[in-house]
Amino acid sequence: MMIFKNILIYFLSNKYMSKTIIAVTHNNRLQCFFTKLKPNHKNKKFMNCSIIKCSLNEEKYKQLKFELVYQGVLDPTEGKDITLYWNKNDFNDTFKSIEDLDILNPFIISGIKEIFLVRHGKGNHNGVNILQKGVALFGKLLTASLYSHYKDAELVEEGYKQAMYAAKELIKLEPDLRNSKLYFAASHLKRSQQTCAEIQYILGKHNKINIIPCLHELKYVKDGNCDGSGKQLGGIFEEENKPTCTSGKGSCKEIHVKTINDHIEENKIYNLNWNYYTDFYKNKRCRDTNMLVEIIKGINHSNTTWGPNTHKKYLKYKEKYLMLKEKYFNDNL
Repeated sequence: MMIFKNILIYFLSNKYMSKTIIAVTHNNRLQCFFTKLKPNHKNKKFMNCSIIKCSLNEEKYKQLKFELVYQGVLDPTEGKDITLYWNKNDFNDTFKSIEDLDILNPFIISGIKEIFLVRHGKGNHNGVNILQKGVALFGKLLTASLYSHYKDAELVEEGYKQAMYAAKELIKLEPDLRNSKLYFAASHLKRSQQTCAEIQYILGKHNKINIIPCLHELKYVKDGNCDGSGKQLGGIFEEENKPTCTSGKGSCKEIHVKTINDHIEENKIYNLNWNYYTDFYKNKRCRDTNMLVEIIKGINHSNTTWGPNTHKKYLKYKEKYLMLKEKYFNDNL
């Protein structure tokens, strides 16, 4: 049994598990995901640009491990009580061992080594109270520019810097990351895409950003079943969560960002890939979906570099993994 265990571990660790995904999403979306993943834990928020690493549990390959590898930056405008936010020790103790085959199977079959989930940096909506939003809404009747200030909120300069610091911390923690097979994902909201672009810039990459459905911000619900709860965002005071783009047409094919590296600023353009997003919403909605599974599906769907030979290799490893899993994946592993 130990021999076969070692074969399986080698296969999963070295032979096929090679893809790394960096996906930028939003605070409530993360809260909903982790509440549903492990109900009954004390719910907490995530700081700006916090980074969570998802990987196979090295001690037991039937499980996933989630680690808060970078705590992020507390935004005083969102509240100064640090106890309301996750710290590394509490988060890592809570989510160090998760058995969820709905995530585990596509994770392994798709050859995912690790997924980094990132909360976006500070946007021009963070810390804005309902009175200010009301003024902006009233401004819609008077001037479009005042109202549009909060629609599909964008990063402020501080938000870009937060993303820069987060990316540099990630490089320190994962020095081989720049040489990995990297894929990038974001929601349909600009602040998510801009954060993703800044992280790419610091990592020295200029890859397309895959727009993934069900990564957008929404309202938190205590049981974690946030999608389809009837409480989703989109009200008159929630313009920051209304996207300006929902497809890759026209100017929505790319995003223009002013990247920052210390005191150097550069204007960059990053291509956006909407293929999986648009296909998904033709006949689906986010109710009963899993955020991580949608990220994996979106990357597989949008990865145009997969030629016939790569796909054959994928099918071969998929068949081999399922065979090994069926025969040897038991509680003794």
